[in-house]
Amino acid sequence: MKYHYKINTLLSALFVLGVLISLNYTSTAQAESIPTREDARSEICSRIDDIESKMQDSMSSRQQALEKRRSDQAKKMQSNFENKALQISELRTQWDKNRSSHYEKLGEKATTQEQKSALEEFKNTIESAVAKRRAAFDQATQDYRNSIDYTMNNKQNGIEEIVNTYKSQLTQAQQQLSTDCRQSKSELEIRQSFNSRLQQAKNNLTNDQAGVDQIALQINQAKQNRLNIIEAATQEFKSTLESAKASLKSVLQQ
Repeated sequence: MKYHYKINTLLSALFVLGVLISLNYTSTAQAESIPTREDARSEICSRIDDIESKMQDSMSSRQQALEKRRSDQAKKMQSNFENKALQISELRTQWDKNRSSHYEKLGEKATTQEQKSALEEFKNTIESAVAKRRAAFDQATQDYRNSIDYTMNNKQNGIEEIVNTYKSQLTQAQQQLSTDCRQSKSELEIRQSFNSRLQQAKNNLTNDQAGVDQIALQINQAKQNRLNIIEAATQEFKSTLESAKASLKSVLQQ
């Protein structure tokens, strides 16, 4: 089962939008013949405003898509958990029937009072072992689910935080660009300042994303913890079963 949210597309898209501004700015400055520094600033700023508007629209659209993926993922996870629980319940019902049938067959072999008492003790031992194994399985499964829920909530909060931080940094870059356009700065100074802020935002985004992506390690650890508990419970059950079978067999053969 996969529990990863697909955030790389969103985060990469956000950075590309920022870079788009920079690239458009640079190509405009290099490709066109600009008569004066003031005209250059005017041309650059008018193009930036248009791209910024499109960027905001695209961000809004992609965030809505992200929210929908989150909702769909949560529903899918819940459905998977419920289906697994139903399958386990059905299997347990069948196993209970099989054990009952096996006890009846063993009862046909128990003719003496000693053998009947040994069979009753065998049944009590097995039923107690089954209940103990199921309790361990259920607790391990619940702990696993709680761990997954906690981890996914943390990831969701982490995604929101780094996206908001990135958007804030882009906004600051846009605001500084507007300030630079109103001041007596050259086209080169405006470009370098704006591109520097975009690059810093991109670096911060990359570093923050690396931290959020550690969710894979946490999920794998939760899976392994669950498997270890179930394996230990299974081995204990098998040991109890073999010992009980050996004791009953020795009495039935008398």
